[in-house]
Amino acid sequence: MPVAPLNNPDPNGLVKSESPLDRAKEIFELQLERCQVEYIDYYLLHNLPTLDRYKQVFLDQGIMDYVLEEKEKGRIKRLGFSFHGPNEEFPLICDAYKWDFCMIQINYFD
Repeated sequence: MPVAPLNNPDPNGLVKSESPLDRAKEIFELQLERCQVEYIDYYLLHNLPTLDRYKQVFLDQGIMDYVLEEKEKGRIKRLGFSFHGPNEEFPLICDAYKWDFCMIQINYFD
Protein backbone atom coordinates (compact mmCIF):
# COMPACT_ATOMS: atom_id res chain seq x y z
CA MET A 1 0.00 0.00 0.00
CA PRO A 2 1.86 3.07 -1.19
CA VAL A 3 1.60 6.06 1.13
CA ALA A 4 1.95 8.89 -1.42
CA PRO A 5 -1.30 8.38 -3.40
CA LEU A 6 -3.34 8.06 -0.20
CA ASN A 7 -3.02 11.75 0.65
CA ASN A 8 -2.09 13.27 -2.74
CA PRO A 9 -3.67 13.31 -6.17
CA ASP A 10 -2.40 10.48 -8.33
CA PRO A 11 -0.35 12.00 -11.19
CA ASN A 12 -1.05 8.90 -13.32
CA GLY A 13 -4.80 9.24 -12.91
CA LEU A 14 -5.27 5.64 -11.79
CA VAL A 15 -6.72 6.49 -8.37
CA LYS A 16 -9.78 8.68 -8.63
CA SER A 17 -11.33 8.56 -5.14
CA GLU A 18 -11.35 11.63 -2.91
CA SER A 19 -10.85 10.29 0.63
CA PRO A 20 -7.68 8.45 1.71
CA LEU A 21 -9.71 5.42 2.80
CA ASP A 22 -11.51 5.21 -0.55
CA ARG A 23 -8.17 5.61 -2.31
CA ALA A 24 -6.73 2.72 -0.28
CA LYS A 25 -9.68 0.53 -1.24
CA GLU A 26 -9.31 1.49 -4.89
CA ILE A 27 -5.55 0.81 -4.84
CA PHE A 28 -6.02 -2.61 -3.22
CA GLU A 29 -8.68 -3.68 -5.73
CA LEU A 30 -6.52 -2.46 -8.60
CA GLN A 31 -3.54 -4.42 -7.25
CA LEU A 32 -5.59 -7.62 -7.07
CA GLU A 33 -6.89 -7.05 -10.58
CA ARG A 34 -3.48 -6.32 -12.09
CA CYS A 35 -1.88 -9.30 -10.37
CA GLN A 36 -4.84 -11.43 -11.48
CA VAL A 37 -5.23 -12.96 -8.01
CA GLU A 38 -7.92 -13.25 -5.37
CA TYR A 39 -5.54 -12.64 -2.46
CA ILE A 40 -2.06 -11.31 -1.72
CA ASP A 41 0.39 -13.45 0.26
CA TYR A 42 2.53 -10.62 1.68
CA TYR A 43 0.97 -7.16 1.81
CA LEU A 44 3.26 -4.28 2.67
CA LEU A 45 2.35 -0.86 4.07
CA HIS A 46 5.11 0.98 2.27
CA ASN A 47 7.44 3.56 3.79
CA LEU A 48 6.57 4.03 7.44
CA PRO A 49 9.24 6.48 8.64
CA THR A 50 7.76 7.33 12.06
CA LEU A 51 5.04 6.20 14.44
CA ASP A 52 3.28 9.55 13.96
CA ARG A 53 3.19 9.04 10.18
CA TYR A 54 1.77 5.53 10.68
CA LYS A 55 -0.94 6.98 12.93
CA GLN A 56 -1.74 9.91 10.60
CA VAL A 57 -1.93 7.89 7.40
CA PHE A 58 -3.13 4.44 8.43
CA LEU A 59 -4.84 4.70 11.83
CA ASP A 60 -6.54 8.11 11.71
CA GLN A 61 -7.86 7.54 8.16
CA GLY A 62 -9.28 4.06 8.92
CA ILE A 63 -6.93 2.40 6.44
CA MET A 64 -5.43 0.04 9.01
CA ASP A 65 -8.92 -1.16 9.94
CA TYR A 66 -9.62 -1.74 6.25
CA VAL A 67 -6.49 -3.84 5.61
CA LEU A 68 -7.18 -5.82 8.79
CA GLU A 69 -10.70 -6.53 7.48
CA GLU A 70 -9.17 -7.72 4.21
CA LYS A 71 -6.81 -9.94 6.21
CA GLU A 72 -9.75 -11.42 8.12
CA LYS A 73 -11.48 -12.12 4.80
CA GLY A 74 -8.36 -13.94 3.61
CA ARG A 75 -7.57 -11.47 0.84
CA ILE A 76 -4.35 -10.55 2.68
CA LYS A 77 -2.47 -13.52 4.12
CA ARG A 78 0.36 -11.69 5.92
CA LEU A 79 0.57 -8.00 6.76
CA GLY A 80 3.79 -6.06 7.14
CA PHE A 81 5.46 -2.71 6.65
CA SER A 82 8.61 -1.25 5.19
CA PHE A 83 10.61 1.01 7.46
CA HIS A 84 12.70 3.94 6.25
CA GLY A 85 13.16 6.05 9.36
CA PRO A 86 15.42 6.68 12.36
CA ASN A 87 16.46 3.75 14.56
CA GLU A 88 14.54 5.00 17.59
CA GLU A 89 11.23 4.87 15.69
CA PHE A 90 11.60 1.26 14.56
CA PRO A 91 10.62 -0.46 17.85
CA LEU A 92 7.67 1.92 18.26
CA ILE A 93 6.20 0.86 14.91
CA CYS A 94 7.02 -2.80 15.59
CA ASP A 95 5.05 -2.62 18.83
CA ALA A 96 2.08 -0.76 17.30
CA TYR A 97 0.59 -3.98 15.85
CA LYS A 98 1.42 -7.69 15.76
CA TRP A 99 2.97 -7.57 12.29
CA ASP A 100 3.69 -10.72 10.29
CA PHE A 101 6.86 -9.29 8.74
CA CYS A 102 8.78 -6.10 8.04
CA MET A 103 11.26 -4.90 5.47
CA ILE A 104 14.01 -2.58 6.63
CA GLN A 105 16.36 -0.36 4.67
CA ILE A 106 20.01 -1.25 4.97
CA ASN A 107 22.47 1.02 3.25
CA TYR A 108 26.08 0.18 2.55
CA PHE A 109 27.02 3.39 4.37
CA ASP A 110 25.15 2.28 7.52
